[in-house]
Amino acid sequence: MASLFIEPGPGQAPGWLGRHLVSPRINLLPADPIPLRACAASDPPDAGAVATLLCLGGAGIRQRWALCMRQPGGLHLNGQPVFLGQMPLRHRDEIVLPGGRRMFFSTERPAVITPFPGADQPVSCPRCRREIEPGQPAVCCPGCGVWSHQIPGYLPCYAYEDTKTCPACPHPNNLDGSLTWSPEDI
Repeated sequence: MASLFIEPGPGQAPGWLGRHLVSPRINLLPADPIPLRACAASDPPDAGAVATLLCLGGAGIRQRWALCMRQPGGLHLNGQPVFLGQMPLRHRDEIVLPGGRRMFFSTERPAVITPFPGADQPVSCPRCRREIEPGQPAVCCPGCGVWSHQIPGYLPCYAYEDTKTCPACPHPNNLDGSLTWSPEDI
């Protein structure tokens, strides 16, 4: 699930405001305190929307998003003015709204324990090397997309004892719902 980190506006508490993009279409409204509004494809355009964030498909780490301009001028993507058209978004892209309010797009998602959905071919856990059966509690690493067991008291492979990273890559293996990147890192 993609996210936006929004710079606080006038009169708002300091610190970046993180919002998960739970709708496949989100209008950017620079005049609003929270400049995001979910919309459906059939909705009429919001009068103040300068652009729409559009999910182009995919799931998990393969989800693709684009910035679709609705009004020319005033919006910048990674320091460059955007006029009209559709621009693909990538992890850590900076969007600056008319008026100067900044946002950062992130494709990072938190690691969560979920029933393994199964796959076309058997999937082996990178830590214990056993096959992960459909329905077993498991984690799909947000960094590499590799599945690992996470069965408490039996096969806690993703967040095993004192390990700090995924068994298949250097991505932190925290299961507290937090993200590892924020605009403060820039």
